[in-house]
Amino acid sequence: NGDGKIYSASEIYANNINSVVAIQTEVVTTNIFGQKIGGAAAGSGFIISDNGYVLTNAHVVSDASSIKVIMSDKTEYKATVVGSEEESDVAVLKLESDKTFTPVILGDSDKMIIGEDVVAIGNPLGELTFSITKGIVSALNRTIQVDAYTTLNMFQVDCAVNEGNSGGPIFNMYGEVIGIVSAKYASETIEGLGFCIPINDVSNIVTDLIDYGKVTNKAYMGISVTDVDERMVSQYKMVKGAYIATIEKGSCAEKAGLKIGDIIVKFDDKEVKSVSELLSFKKSYRAGDSAKLQVWRSGEYKDITIVFDEYDEETVKALEEEQNKELQEQLPQEYQQYPDNYGRDELEDFFWDFFAEEFGY
Repeated sequence: NGDGKIYSASEIYANNINSVVAIQTEVVTTNIFGQKIGGAAAGSGFIISDNGYVLTNAHVVSDASSIKVIMSDKTEYKATVVGSEEESDVAVLKLESDKTFTPVILGDSDKMIIGEDVVAIGNPLGELTFSITKGIVSALNRTIQVDAYTTLNMFQVDCAVNEGNSGGPIFNMYGEVIGIVSAKYASETIEGLGFCIPINDVSNIVTDLIDYGKVTNKAYMGISVTDVDERMVSQYKMVKGAYIATIEKGSCAEKAGLKIGDIIVKFDDKEVKSVSELLSFKKSYRAGDSAKLQVWRSGEYKDITIVFDEYDEETVKALEEEQNKELQEQLPQEYQQYPDNYGRDELEDFFWDFFAEEFGY
């Protein structure tokens, strides 16, 4: 491990099984009647320091009321979330123990090549703990959309990974962790598509989470945006991109000269066709960095340079609540009284009609 020697899959398993963990969480949610409902979730993780820090996916421990980490010898430890970064789908846990642990060795994911052998160790299905599967790196730099507004840069592997493997390590044949299992795409007709976050993409984030409990100097624009899809392009004679619906007062967006109704179509010469692409491009920037945006405004293209603010979670949440309240007040009186009469399409049409009238589309 870390000595330049190529190992067999069985040797990698033997050398690292004490560093890979199964994660079980208790999750409590509130239903529409205000009742508390308990549930459980499972995933994988791996130890990254001798004092018991564990790296996993953010979605594995999201909303967890309690976390239990199980070692290969069945020893169980309670754990707490030190920090979590949902945009990158990583979280760092701390084991509640004074014991000295054996960490994995982190490799250099930038040196990956398509076709090289890899192995995954994890907790598939939440039941088959400490299983190993072997495969190859099938592709690099896959852009995977994990939810409506979040995309991740991942590499693709063909070793079997299932629900429960999330958060577990992918090893190269030098016994080094080069990625974190984060998503699987499969159906009755498609198998063997596993996706992993390159370890180099999150190394600075992990350091921040351990040191500060959050990501520092995170770039923030101070805008809320929505997609302009093909229907909007046709109906309102717009262009595809990220439509600016709100701008925070005093934000870097306002200072740069961005306006409500602008459609962001380029970000430092990279084409922006959706909100998820815009957010993906912004991830690699820090507070204080600058970027050149191209926006479409009233039928003309304009270039605007923006210097990013620093993201502050509490401030952003307060502003989002205020903006949601303002948008709610814009809705028709009938909707406010009888919201069940309005579906998603009707609401979307209302907002676009409102923007069209307000900004001349």
